[in-house]
Amino acid sequence: MAPANNTDVPRCPYCILAHHFRAMKVLENGRQICEACGHIVFPEDRAFWCPCQKCLEARLSPRIKSMRP
Repeated sequence: MAPANNTDVPRCPYCILAHHFRAMKVLENGRQICEACGHIVFPEDRAFWCPCQKCLEARLSPRIKSMRP
């Protein structure tokens, strides 16, 4: 695992570990996944919607919906 200050390491926007966002595991197909909360990122697929609980809460939040165009 790379050092916490390496900016090339993908980080989960939801999980914090020792004063840093938790590093995400990068799979062979390029998918990035947080082993703590299950947040998933496909950097090459902008149409992909992460099904993790935090992303679902954000998508369904009335406050966030009101900020979208």
